[in-house]
Amino acid sequence: MQLNIEKQLVSAVGEVKGVTDNSNKVRKDFLFVAIKGITIDAHDLISQAVDNGAKVVVGEKDPKDVKIDTKRARYIRVSDSRKALSVLASAWYGHPSRKLKVIGVTGTDGKTTTSTLIWNILTRAKKKTGLISTVSARIGSKEYETGFHVTNPEPLELQKFLKKMVDEKCEYAVLEVTSHGLDQERVYGIDFDIGVLTNVTHEHIDYHKTFNNYLRTKTKLFRRSKYSFLNKRDMSSRKIEKALKASRMKYYDLDSLSAELRNIIKLRFEEDYNQENATAAVTVAKFLGISDKYITEAIKNFPGIEGRMQEIETDKNIRIIIDFAHTPNSLENVLRVLKKSCKGKLIVVFGCAGERDKAKRKMMAKIATSLADFSVFTAEDPRHEKVDDILREMEKGVLRKNINKYKSIPERGDAIYYAINKLAKKRDTVVICGKGHEKSMAYNGVEYPWSDQKAAKGAIKEKLLSVNHSNTVDVAAIVLAGGKGTRMGGSTPKVLRKIAGAPIIIRTIRLLDKLGVDRIVVVTGFQARKVDKALERYGRVTTVRQTEQKGTAHAVGIGLKKVKKANTLLVMFGDDSGLYRARTIQEFLNNHKKSNNTITFLVKKENRPSRIGGLRVDRSNSVVGVMTMEELLRDKIKEYFVLCGAFCFDTHWLRAHLKYIEPSKKSGEYPLPGVINVAKKSGIKINVFELKDNNQWNSVNTPFELKQAERKFRQQ
Repeated sequence: MQLNIEKQLVSAVGEVKGVTDNSNKVRKDFLFVAIKGITIDAHDLISQAVDNGAKVVVGEKDPKDVKIDTKRARYIRVSDSRKALSVLASAWYGHPSRKLKVIGVTGTDGKTTTSTLIWNILTRAKKKTGLISTVSARIGSKEYETGFHVTNPEPLELQKFLKKMVDEKCEYAVLEVTSHGLDQERVYGIDFDIGVLTNVTHEHIDYHKTFNNYLRTKTKLFRRSKYSFLNKRDMSSRKIEKALKASRMKYYDLDSLSAELRNIIKLRFEEDYNQENATAAVTVAKFLGISDKYITEAIKNFPGIEGRMQEIETDKNIRIIIDFAHTPNSLENVLRVLKKSCKGKLIVVFGCAGERDKAKRKMMAKIATSLADFSVFTAEDPRHEKVDDILREMEKGVLRKNINKYKSIPERGDAIYYAINKLAKKRDTVVICGKGHEKSMAYNGVEYPWSDQKAAKGAIKEKLLSVNHSNTVDVAAIVLAGGKGTRMGGSTPKVLRKIAGAPIIIRTIRLLDKLGVDRIVVVTGFQARKVDKALERYGRVTTVRQTEQKGTAHAVGIGLKKVKKANTLLVMFGDDSGLYRARTIQEFLNNHKKSNNTITFLVKKENRPSRIGGLRVDRSNSVVGVMTMEELLRDKIKEYFVLCGAFCFDTHWLRAHLKYIEPSKKSGEYPLPGVINVAKKSGIKINVFELKDNNQWNSVNTPFELKQAERKFRQQ
């Protein structure tokens, strides 16, 4: 980044009251950094940030393209917003890395063990040292969570941790450094005193596209380090060496250590790969002047790391191991080590993550079924992919001779239970790979609580632990009943208008009762007391008031505060739902859950233009666009779909993304259908379920539409 731009950024920090790259966190006189991400381009959110009070905005695009009001906020254009954020984060926290001796550890496997060993040795030698690893951050006597699936925190969080280290009078900081952290410039601006390479093997090719790109990204750390320590036994070290100055580069190797230290390492670690990790840590410690006494004590007393060859106690006379192995190289290493010590059969349970390097799926399946006596393929953070699709790809890697040595079980808890209670016999070893220390499983953009340790301990007691994400989970409903109904005339709320003698809202509640919905929340507004009174006798109904008319999305947000546990959320517009049959809504819910959808709209087909416009849907029943009435007329669209006032959501996804719905330019309100744009930016498909019987839907906004609904009800 150009020096004058960096000076501008550092100067801007002195003018503002906060720095953030999240437009929702912007407050008065903040600085907002617009970053183009994989699914969302934050340059589109600049106007929102300015409305929220941003004083300075930093971005890569031309000011004309982002349409910023320069009278309200100053715009600084940069060539790389990610680098800019790292510069700003460092400046905001007083450049803490300049006051520390920073040691960075990178590589495909072994980063956590090597980093933690270095931290242990320095701490044993009474050197105040902070650590940021995949497992957690350790500063002084405190341990901090770094988030789900996080090794390198984002720049602001990373610099905050470094500032805590400075405040705690730390001399050293040991950081795990990932290829993502390097590529996304999270560690830009940190001058590393020492860089350490564990190894570079097949991983993250989905992100970096080629192995050479992956290797080049890793090399960034060593170009930014005063001294580099490379693994003599790893072939990639030779390629990285070419990019470095010989005077700043050193190789580490177990054979180069003293006989005493070699013996200490071999006694503590039976695995070759952990002997390499320990050698790296010892070599760095020796370079820093740490005596053999402290090094020996630290290695001997190293307690191990959660989720790294972690043994689970059991009285079943079998051995159960949890390990983080999630790459072809680490899986092969773990299985080879356990094969040597296994007294019976070796059983492995593992999966491959969704939306990640697909090439390794067949590779890992081939390795597992070739080395283990039996393999159980299962889920590991499928994200937005279907577990069954991932398992099918894994199965393609199994050699014909090993075709009877595996079984696929999609639910991870079921797979662990099956391996421990159905497969394992006395003296067998069960190793559960891929999750290690992690405390969550990612399904459809949501992190659900999960622990391999808890699942294994539950299985030992013959209790089944499963991720609570599937179609058997409970359903909550939010009914929007706050509309005034101005066109109806009079003072009676729309939802209390009667169809065949019963108020629309009561018909809706009876419908939800028939479906057995676990929790029903009614969001009221106009004449809220009258609606509350009408619902008094329904004990399962909770009412909550929308005091400001800010739109249907805002109303859903209010209702969500009363929904705690349900994974599936049914949202119904109160004036649209008086004619639905229970069977129709049940089929709608079933379709949503069986298809593992994140969002499903209930729609009906139209063949003539409507004032409310319509949806364009592809052959797979996914929404691909929204059309106005003018567009329908202009393009002569013969068939399209319109919304029928009923929506199914993954509750957790909606809770996390509702805030991104933008207000209508005409009314200033937040409309629920605005979720279409949010889903598109997040890469989420919106599916539709077609209402076959059009007589079951009739929006009630006028006296005529009320009579129309009455007539349809009589016909039913």
